[in-house]
Parts: sequence; structure tokens; C-alpha cells
Amino acid sequence: MKPMNLDGLRAGRTLALGLLLLLNCLGVADRAWGYAELLVFKPEGAPRATNEQAFFDAGTWGTRLVPGVSFSKAAANSSNGGLLVFASAWVGGASSVAWQEVWFEAPQPVHVYATVKMTCTGSPFTYGYASWAGTSWRWAVNVHGEEARWHDHDLDAAFTLETVGGKVIDLALLAAGGFEFPAAVEALIDVIDNTWTMYQLSQDMANLLANNRATRLEETVHFTVPAGTHLFRVGLRANAAALATGAAVAMLRGQVEEVRLGLNTEEGQLPDLVFSGMVVENEDELRTYSPVTLHVERANVGNADAQLETFELVALPPDGGPPIFIRRRAASGFIGYKAIPAYTTLSEQVRWSGFTRKGRYTLLATVDPLDEQGNGLVAELNENNNQFQKTIQVRGTPPDTPVEPNLNSAIELQRNRLFTLWTSASDRDGDRLFYRFEVQAEEGDEWLVLTNQTVAFTNGWCATNHLTITPVLEDPDLLPVAGSGADPRTYVTLPGSNAVYRIRARAADEDGISTPSKEVSLSFTFNTLPNRPSLTGDTTGDTQQAVILTAHSTDPEGDPVAFRFNWGDSLTPTWTEWIWCDPGTNSVTATHLYASPGKYCVVVEATDLYSTRYDSPPRATASSRVVDISDYRAPTNSLVVLTLDKDRATPLPGMAFSITGATNITTNTGPRGVWQSQALPDTYTVTFTDVA
Repeated sequence: MKPMNLDGLRAGRTLALGLLLLLNCLGVADRAWGYAELLVFKPEGAPRATNEQAFFDAGTWGTRLVPGVSFSKAAANSSNGGLLVFASAWVGGASSVAWQEVWFEAPQPVHVYATVKMTCTGSPFTYGYASWAGTSWRWAVNVHGEEARWHDHDLDAAFTLETVGGKVIDLALLAAGGFEFPAAVEALIDVIDNTWTMYQLSQDMANLLANNRATRLEETVHFTVPAGTHLFRVGLRANAAALATGAAVAMLRGQVEEVRLGLNTEEGQLPDLVFSGMVVENEDELRTYSPVTLHVERANVGNADAQLETFELVALPPDGGPPIFIRRRAASGFIGYKAIPAYTTLSEQVRWSGFTRKGRYTLLATVDPLDEQGNGLVAELNENNNQFQKTIQVRGTPPDTPVEPNLNSAIELQRNRLFTLWTSASDRDGDRLFYRFEVQAEEGDEWLVLTNQTVAFTNGWCATNHLTITPVLEDPDLLPVAGSGADPRTYVTLPGSNAVYRIRARAADEDGISTPSKEVSLSFTFNTLPNRPSLTGDTTGDTQQAVILTAHSTDPEGDPVAFRFNWGDSLTPTWTEWIWCDPGTNSVTATHLYASPGKYCVVVEATDLYSTRYDSPPRATASSRVVDISDYRAPTNSLVVLTLDKDRATPLPGMAFSITGATNITTNTGPRGVWQSQALPDTYTVTFTDVA
């Protein structure tokens, strides 16, 4: 076996080396190696020589994970050789495959050189982050009609989607989260399936090719089959996946012009090993730190059994570091060597977990036959067919599960107070993280995203690991009033009127979304009213002297307290307005003048800021007491000044006035709205100085 030139690989993986390996791997089907039979297949509608056959059939397949926000469409026509694949996703993923197929008969075990000629145009496209798209051409051999693995070869034509047929994608719709299935794709499907002939499609592809808007591929692959009837398929594939933080679309259309199968049974008397392919399971979902399963297929295309073989498989990391050995069999001891009979393909499964960095890895493999003594055999074919390379894209791992949100105590609903949710997460790839908090009203309900208007969100995701909210119920009457203290941009309307909600957090990066955190309960306690008020002050009075009463109460939550009075004398309105305590106090003093003598029951109610704001009428606690009012009799030779509000029941204390007459004086009414003094009989003039 010729060992790999690892120094050369380390030195740069140059384009020349890549092309050499690729050309050596694929070979050229028309080299004169004595084909037992050369089969040529073309579309049914193409001109064909007498020894050329038509494509047998065409097929499509597609899948989508989330209907409505992911789409998969495909078309294939064996008459014109046309293929179209389209996959798009805003949430979830979609995949689309279309192929042409031919049947062939192998009279005995043979080595097959399969050469595919195809022209295609199209491209993958992604928008936002955490979205992926890819395109490839692929082939498969169904031995005796049994399903076989598809072999994918990356195909990025790098042509804009407009070349596929009109403006396929609308970025504005993508950015807004909407994604309508483009009519241009439906039109192209109809063109390929029903409208265009072989000639029309060929002309269209030729025009695109002439304007550098299409690519032409002519590739040869190797495989072996036993005697019997077999199916060879060649086609296109489009994949797209996204996580609501972006969108992805992939689209290809093309024409398979020819498939040539060279069946070879005269390749010398020695074994010769070539690579027929390498299949990577779940290639579109390769992640760092996760195991990958490789199926490495080696074919013995010689006329003699390969009793022993050596095999090396290495990965070239994306950062240009040294090759990483995945599988290596030494030349000594013959441990792990495989025997491969003539014209037989061996598919060996290799599991590996060495992807520690995301990016594009190149897998390189070499295989050589040995004789029974362990000596390398000289291949009679182009011996470089024993080398194979495949490039794969490894995405990063989504973030680890974030810690549960920091809900250590209950939040009082309708309190109009800010509350900040916190979480955190780690990411093994070191990517920038985004966070989202979600709420569930009832078990089994949909999880809703919590957002406010103070930070920028993309579909609920923000770049900070905390979220400040002011929770309110969804009843509009319960929204905080303007200027009440909380930032209106933090209001979060919660569904229903439950007392307990579930909260969880998620983290995301460009590679995906984490599993949700542990759920925690968001408990709301409703407003508690002030304690029952006390009422102190006068118990007696008269129709000239107002009574003075003081109400006192405390609020368990420290909310501002207000009082109102019902004086029991049937005045309208029955209740006074709410009177708020001065800041730092819990008491209010009020006065009232009764017009008639009698016993009156005075009732006082206490409420707080949030009940007056959210309850209609406000809820309150109450107390009462009785006052005994007698008829007023003024003393002889006395002058009395009484100041009342317009309701003639509420004294106005401290009103300034002046008196002129036998006695001249300037003074003001007392705390009950009354001034009284001895005076000589005379005519007096009373002038108030501060009454509007």
C-alpha cells in the first residue's frame, strides 16, 4: 500500500491535489479496458442510435416537517430528462429528491463504470441565523431491485435563484415570518412535467450554460454488482432547515442528458480495489461532539479475490490542522484486514466522534490489496482509483439546556411593578447565544413567548439573558394607567386570569435551539386590602360646631391608603370622595357639620391604590361610630362666623376674614370652621379675604 502523503495534505490541500484525487477517483468511462458491454441511455424524447436505450422511468420524493411553514416540491420527466427539486423552511425542515432511472442486466459479476452527463442550475439560500440549505447530485444502485444507499456529491452551482425561474423568494415575507409557496416553482414544475419537449429543455439549459448561469457535470462512479437485473438511479436533491430565526430555500433544475454504463469483466488476473463511494448517515445533521456513522464502500474490480486489504481513513479539519486518523490498519499482524472477493463491494461501517470544531471537513481514504504474505499488489487499472475524498459540513451543537428562570418568590399581579427574569446557558462551540422566555397558562396549552418592547426581538429571541416585565391580565380594564410608574414598554399581557403560570427558558445559537429549561411556577397573589380602619375623634357636637374625626389604617403591602366617609345624614352624594393619606402617613382627618340634631352613624371605608385603580367599585374595609348632635344655642352678646362648603355640611377651617363695626378685628375661622367672640350690639360687616 502506498501511504498517504500527509505532509502534502498539511501543506495546503491545494486545488491541484484536490482535482488530481477527484479525477483519479472518478476515472474516465471511455478508457479502453475491454468492456464486456457498453450501455448508453438517453431521455425518451432524445434522438437515439439503434444501440442506445431510453430512460426507463423517473421518480420524485419529498418530505416536510411542519406543514404551512416548510415546503417540498419535485418534478421528473423521463421523456425530456428534466429534474426539479425545491425545498424551503421557516420552521422545521424539508427535503426534495428527483431522479431518472435505468435498468440493466449483468450476465455475471461485473465492475460498472457509470458516467453521468447532466446540466443544471440553481442554488441554496439562507436568511437570518440558525438556517441551512444544501444541494447535491446523487446516485444509487438497487441490486436486484432492493433499496440501496444514495451517494451524494455536493453541488453548489452558485447561481441565483432567479436563474431557476423568476423571483422565487421574497425577503420581505421571510423577514416577517410568512412564507408562501412561490408560484414560479409551480410554473416550472408544470413546464418540466407537461410542457417542454426534450429539445426545448435542452435549448433552455444551453442558453443558461452559454451565459454562465448553469453548470455542466460529467462524472464517473465505480461499483460492482452480481449477476442479475439491477436499477441505476441518478438525480438531484435539495434540503432546507430553519428554526424560526431565519429561513432557508434550496432549488435546482436540470436535465440528465446521458447515462453510460460500462460493464467490465476483463480487468486482469489480480485483485484491484477501488472506492465506489462513502455514505455519511444523516449527512445534513452532522454536529460537533456527536457520533457519525460512515459507510465506506470498497469494490474489488479485479478478476481475483483480494485476500487481504489495507485501509486508511483520515479527516482534514476545517482550521487546516493536522489530519485526524479515523481508521487505520497497519501492515503488520494482519489484524482487522478484510477479504473481498472478485467483483464484490464491501461496505464497512465506521463510527467516529471526533468532530470538535464546526466547518467543512475533508474525508480522505486509501485502500490497497495485499497478497497472502501481506505484500502490496500492483493494480492493473489506474491505481489512484484506490483513493477517495468527500467533503462534509459539520454544524455546531445547539446550546446546553439553560438554567431555570429565577422565580424565587411570588409576584403580585396588578401591582404595576417591574420584575426581571434571568437565565443562562453555555455553548461548547463558543457561539453567541440568544434567549427566549416562554409561558404556559394551563397544562397542555400552547407555550407562548414573553416579550416586551424595550429590547429587539427576532421571533421572540433576544441577545440578552434577562427580560423585564410588568405582568397584567389580558382584560383591558386591568392595564396599568398612564403615568402610574411602570414603563409601558414592559407590560406583558398574560392569557386568562390564572393565579399560577409555568415559565421556562430556551437558548439558541446559529446551530439550533436548546432543549427547554426546567419549568418553574410564576405565582401571582392578588391585591390585599388595608386593615379595618379605626375611627377616633368627637362623639358629640351641635348644629353650629362641626365634628372632627380621624381615620387610620395600614396596608399589609405598604400601598398608599385612601379613606371615604358616609356621615349618615342622607346628604347627596352619600359618600365623600376618596381622601388620600399624605406620604408617610396612614391617617386622614375630616370634619362635618350637621344641620339637624340627632344621633348619626358615621361609616368610614379604607382602600388602597390598586383597588381604586382596578376594582369597580373599589373594594374596601370599613368601620363606624355614632355621634350625638344637639341643637346649637349662641351665648348672649356674641358674634359667630361660620364658614361652610357649598354643600353646607363641610366646614371650611382657617378662612381669613375681617370685621368692622363696634369692634374691628382681622382673624380666621378655627379648625371646625367657626369663629366666636363676645361683641357689643351693633351692625357688623364681615369681609372674607381669600374666597373666590
